[in-house]
Amino acid sequence: MHIQSPDAFAPISNLDRETIGHTAAVTDAADKFELHQCPDANPPPHHFKHRNHGLPSTVWTYRNADGAMIFVVARYDILQDDGTSRKEVLPWCYGRKMKTERDRVAWYCNAPPAPRAPYGLDLLAARPDAGVLLVEGEKTAEAAAALFPDMVAVTSQGGSKAASKTDWSALRGRRVTIWRDHDDAGTGYARDVTGLLRQAGASSVRAVSVPYVWPDKWDLADVLPAGVTEDELQALVDDAPISVDHQHVNTPLRTIGLRDLEWSQYRAGAIQTGPVPVQRFTLAPLFPLGTLSVLFGPGGVGKSLVALGLCRAVASRALMDAVGNLDHAVGPLGATVPREAAGASVFLTLEDSRDEIHRRLAAMNPTGADPDAPVFILPAADWIGFDPTIVGPAETGRRVVRTTLADGALDLKGNWQPSDLDVLLDNIEAGTGHAVKLLVLDPAGDFLAGPENDAEYVKVLMRLLRDMAARRHMTIILVGHVAKGEVTPEGPTMRGSGAWMANSRAAYALWPPDRKTAGELAAKTGAPPEHLVFGMLQKANHAGAPIGKRQLFKRDATSGRLNDITHMLQPTAPIDDDVLLTAIVAACAEAAAAGMPYAEHAIGGLYDQRDDLPPMLACLSKAKLAELSGAALLAGRLVKAKITSAGAMKFLDEPNGTLARGQTVDARTGSRREAIVRHRASLAFQTFLGDGK
Repeated sequence: MHIQSPDAFAPISNLDRETIGHTAAVTDAADKFELHQCPDANPPPHHFKHRNHGLPSTVWTYRNADGAMIFVVARYDILQDDGTSRKEVLPWCYGRKMKTERDRVAWYCNAPPAPRAPYGLDLLAARPDAGVLLVEGEKTAEAAAALFPDMVAVTSQGGSKAASKTDWSALRGRRVTIWRDHDDAGTGYARDVTGLLRQAGASSVRAVSVPYVWPDKWDLADVLPAGVTEDELQALVDDAPISVDHQHVNTPLRTIGLRDLEWSQYRAGAIQTGPVPVQRFTLAPLFPLGTLSVLFGPGGVGKSLVALGLCRAVASRALMDAVGNLDHAVGPLGATVPREAAGASVFLTLEDSRDEIHRRLAAMNPTGADPDAPVFILPAADWIGFDPTIVGPAETGRRVVRTTLADGALDLKGNWQPSDLDVLLDNIEAGTGHAVKLLVLDPAGDFLAGPENDAEYVKVLMRLLRDMAARRHMTIILVGHVAKGEVTPEGPTMRGSGAWMANSRAAYALWPPDRKTAGELAAKTGAPPEHLVFGMLQKANHAGAPIGKRQLFKRDATSGRLNDITHMLQPTAPIDDDVLLTAIVAACAEAAAAGMPYAEHAIGGLYDQRDDLPPMLACLSKAKLAELSGAALLAGRLVKAKITSAGAMKFLDEPNGTLARGQTVDARTGSRREAIVRHRASLAFQTFLGDGK
């Protein structure tokens, strides 16, 4: 309602004070200031002329829910002796200073009494169904409003340390996303305001994960970082994970009461309004982001290595944008890791020791690339006395209880304490600056202190982890086993209760072909039969999921990596030799430039390394590949070069390629596919720099 007063200069009543900022609190006399309603709806700037700083360059007005002015904030740009300028941002209030010699009604450069209204309170009231974007500072709020017109941009007065002085009750029931300034003060502000918003009853609180490579102190009012578009800003908001604070994280989940449900918002027509949401993935198109999935198979097929490879890919993806922007990067299982999956990853293993993890990492990543990637492998098998139980038997009453490993609880003083996993993930996010996007728990059954085939235990575990995945906007993958003798030609089922798969969003199975099938496949692909593995997405709830599509993988004897060779089984129409010749020249040139060139024959040769070739070449016989490479050499389209000054002239490159010109390259070992992806990203980045000149 509008503030009504018979005297425009009368003090604001307690009732009116409740209207301002929607708070029932009354200004403490210790504040020595009494707010009055300003008689001028738009006072001129000379009212805010500062005795030291002069006239303000900008004035922002704080209003109540009805649009009436409460106070203003003025910015002063002050010229320094060295020719530079600095800013001062100061609040002004209309009223009187009580118990002072200046006891008269006027404009004063004075902080408003707490609790204060947020900036944008009038817009919140005008758009009750819009999402809210909370930023730092009035200038940033104005910029955010222009960038995100579908949201209401708000902020608090007083800087990053004064969030507690704002009345956040107007955000009760609202969906809030925090975009902090890119510095330590911004991190602290986001953490403080998260707890305050939860106390105020916000329906959800998320915080944008600002890429760590962006400029220090960057905010939405600044020029976009090089190569970044407004669409990418929108994607960061859309993918913002649940915000965390160490005092209020993981507050008890309130049971939804159907009798109090606001049912009208769930009408089909209401759900279908606006653009269709884009499906986000951690591993596209298999594992959706923010969901719980299972990956299972018999021992020895490499399921833990697949999970470990995905952890590395997600964490490396967080660093990849520093050298170039790619929509997708290479992931395991023939799938890709999209940009929205970039972040930290955590692998909690109850089977492998630190030494075994070291050996596996050395095989997968022999050069130790990306040592700063935020991937964390926790060898709980080494932790004597560690209890991995998430769901176990109750001593009395209910049969099954949830432990504090993944479920919060009230302490003896009645304070809510977050789960151990939440605290760990919070600490990793705070320490790395990356949101955790992937959590792997291996093996699934060991997190139960009960039988794996008991649906009551399994359902409680799955629902708890499903809630955690959605709340933190990360993917959780449980790695499971298959009971002996349960692998059929149609694929295995996960050991234990059917609730494992029924309560997951996606379930992917790996299994070896039987001996006869393995021999037939080996004859077609040239791969050793013992290195062949089938894979298939057996269950998924997302549209477009390739359910039931069987894939064939060849396990690398050194790294254990599963390379997708399904294309080698597909019948293809004959391809003209000129096309194949062009393809083999391009493949050799790119591999050489990426630091992992092909040799013509033998170890490291085209046939030996055919899994890394494009599909049209990978399915060719050894003789055909030799024929094509020989023809390219004879025609001068390829030449032989050496990778080091003392090396042999055996590596293939195009005549004007880096190796052919005798220039050194950053020689790599490990995955040629990853090396090529990094090379492409680097080229894209260099192209961008060139275009920007």
